[in-house]
Amino acid sequence: MPFKPGFIPLTVRDEILDSVSKSRMKKLIIAALILAVGNGYGQTNQAKMNQFISALIAKMTIEEKIGQLNLPSVGFDVTGPILSQGVEEKIKKGLVGGVFNTYTPIAVRKLQDISVKETRLKIPLIFGYDVVHGHRTIFPIPLVLSATWDTLLIEKTARAAAEEMSADGLNWTFSPMVDIARDPRWGRVSEGAGEDWWLGSKIARAMVRGYQGTDLSKDNTVLACVSYSDIKLNKTSITASSPITATITVTNSGNYDGEEVVQLYIRDLVGSVTRPVMELKGYQKIMIKKGESKQVNFQIKSEDCKFFNSDLKWVSEPGDFKVYIGPDSRDVKEASFKL
Repeated sequence: MPFKPGFIPLTVRDEILDSVSKSRMKKLIIAALILAVGNGYGQTNQAKMNQFISALIAKMTIEEKIGQLNLPSVGFDVTGPILSQGVEEKIKKGLVGGVFNTYTPIAVRKLQDISVKETRLKIPLIFGYDVVHGHRTIFPIPLVLSATWDTLLIEKTARAAAEEMSADGLNWTFSPMVDIARDPRWGRVSEGAGEDWWLGSKIARAMVRGYQGTDLSKDNTVLACVSYSDIKLNKTSITASSPITATITVTNSGNYDGEEVVQLYIRDLVGSVTRPVMELKGYQKIMIKKGESKQVNFQIKSEDCKFFNSDLKWVSEPGDFKVYIGPDSRDVKEASFKL
């Protein structure tokens, strides 16, 4: 759904918010409730949970819906947790959906109590952390583990990490990293399983099984993530008559079916007037089953690179551009093209 930059019509804005609130936000709320309640949760309860979440979302303001997508990073030092400015107050107002980089039962309990006792809707927070190859117990990096070809052993390392993470108040890890790395210059090669897609898929399944087990309501399991591949462009330049196609593969490595809003942004690196860092140019909402991978394609035209210059003329200028695709404007994959 492409549109011009600079002004987002209310209908488009509302459609974006509606898509986000009914997909990514719904998944985060469901996950937080399952993990917080801790009761047995099976497939037979999926309809009741969906009904409950739909009713809950209907009660939320636009600000609270956006707040559910807010994941502030709250770090630690030797004296304990240091909150980013105003985070506790934002939690009280229902403007935070989860917290990144906070763990230990004391620190997690402090923030969780605010969310479930002092907010209007009492939605529990979800706590995430980058646990890539162990939490308290550190295992070899994923690239080294993949060289063993021992998926049972790799599953056990993820299970051990989940046990330690959950005991530390965490319920979400940003792992496994499933990109297929074939360029040694990339800085995150060590976090993946190497250059073979077949081996990578087997290891990803093993790690998700280790992290999530078969029942996320159990207090010793943690969430794995939907992951994005690198962007593939069918060519690296655009002309007025020849657009490019950007393709990305989205994988649901979780235990439940879900929806994802895949978003497309571009950036004009140098323009005659100052250009935004990122401009939303399109999005697609997809339904993706557990364990499924889906390919998403976006067409980028020269019209998408136009802007109002200093004379208020709608123009495009030759130069270098970046394209970004991801679930939001922060967690994106990127590629480059020329106009």
